[in-house]
Amino acid sequence: MSYNPYNSSTPPRPFRIVFGFVIAVAGLIGGMTGAVHEFHKASVMQGEPVEMDWQTLVDEGYGDNPHIRLVNVTVIDPYVDMDELLEDEDLDALMDDPLVRSHVHPDIGPANVVPIGSDEFEVESRVFIAQGEHFLDEAFRQVDETNSVTGMVSTYGVAQMVADFVSFCTGNEVQGPPEDDDVYYTIVPIDGTPDLGFARNLFLTAGFALALGLILCGSGGPGIWCCWYAPLPSVLSLIGYPMRYGRGSWSTRITYIAGGAMLMGYGFYLLVPMGNFGSTDGNPIFHAFGFAALFVGLGGILAVPFQITTRALCVSVEVQPKKKPVRMSWNQACSMEPVIQEVEYTDPPLVPSGALPLSGELKQKAEALAAAGFNEADPLQWQRETGIAAAAIQLGCQSMVVTDLEYNNDADLVECGLISVLGTGLPIITVSANSSVKQNRPSAKCLFQRASTSDPTEMLAEHLEVTVQEAEQRDTIVVEFDESETHDVVRLARRVLAEIQGTMDGQIVNVGPMRYGRFHYPPAPVPEFVAASC
Repeated sequence: MSYNPYNSSTPPRPFRIVFGFVIAVAGLIGGMTGAVHEFHKASVMQGEPVEMDWQTLVDEGYGDNPHIRLVNVTVIDPYVDMDELLEDEDLDALMDDPLVRSHVHPDIGPANVVPIGSDEFEVESRVFIAQGEHFLDEAFRQVDETNSVTGMVSTYGVAQMVADFVSFCTGNEVQGPPEDDDVYYTIVPIDGTPDLGFARNLFLTAGFALALGLILCGSGGPGIWCCWYAPLPSVLSLIGYPMRYGRGSWSTRITYIAGGAMLMGYGFYLLVPMGNFGSTDGNPIFHAFGFAALFVGLGGILAVPFQITTRALCVSVEVQPKKKPVRMSWNQACSMEPVIQEVEYTDPPLVPSGALPLSGELKQKAEALAAAGFNEADPLQWQRETGIAAAAIQLGCQSMVVTDLEYNNDADLVECGLISVLGTGLPIITVSANSSVKQNRPSAKCLFQRASTSDPTEMLAEHLEVTVQEAEQRDTIVVEFDESETHDVVRLARRVLAEIQGTMDGQIVNVGPMRYGRFHYPPAPVPEFVAASC
């Protein structure tokens, strides 16, 4: 169902908001904490690991391949078991002292890697296992089985990574990994070579989950209960408000595309130049935020084709509900008044729409006409018994053509009419291909035609061709309108259209004579325009 700004019955869609929020958060967390790092590791760890001993790594470094197998080494357990250091009574007495207990930490730092047979207190601490219980368990398993540790090595410590990211956020210089001789190596134990294809698919899956989740969340409208019970998803859904339910002109869509492209560019900047993604000594903190910016920007770009496609699809398959036939009793049928009644045609009020601006397709067509030389359209409203219809009136083509744009609430489309008047007073009216106007009566009081298109800028060629031909055949002129006469010209044309249609809302319409400034119905020669004197 497309959006109708003049109809407040469009229902909220809280399920979309909550479901899209869950997908987006899952993609964001999964991507920032796992997928982007697995993709980075798989990108730099292709091929077989390079074997080297502890001393070679410390003296010469790991070269261009961070995928190494450090042989003839053991891992020192960094966790201290207090029960093994003290007797039970001494341990209880020690831990009863709150001052002492607050300074006792069983974790004393990262696990140190040393050569087999060496004294851990005499060997310089230069090689460590990455912090994390699962990394430590994997390192112990490898050492127990092969007396070696296989994984990805880096000189970029966690503390330096955090410091660099903080420096970047505060505008200070990013140091990067140390380059002097006294460097420290951190190994992330990995059993086997990571599957690059699987890591790439995981990265893209998490990214598209984030992008599509944001699109789905932004496409729904929160109701009162959704705002109360799910405030965070409701607030997040506001990112899609400008294009929700079919809103938004091409300027809005271009803004989404430009903003998304900027975010994607910034995400790429964080991933590659700043985070060294896909190369040695990458910074996973930059990778995480680069991933988020990259796919949030992608969501902003993809929102535009999704909105255009889904709106067109909804319009094409939308079916109006059929009304059930009403059965009447014999007495009701006999007492009914005639089905078709005759009514006098009256001009519906045309008033400014106040604070409600032009929007959607109506705004697009008005802007297209303004680009073709017509004046800027002011938002108007036709006020009828059946409801209010948004409208726009413009003057152009050397002040010889008046355009009448109206939003059809029932059909969810914009109908267009082009109006010119000959010097004899004969109106020439061209309606768009999607117009609901049908000529049921022949009439010599106007010249009516239906265009082959609904684009007002393309309708102009057909309208002007007929107007010029009729003026030449009748040896008359095409009247030039003053801007103050545009409303009179539109009212004249609508009275003429009521005459040729014959019926309105199932009632026969009697169209009487009427004067609109210097224009008359039935047609009469048009005098020259005289500006009102002060």
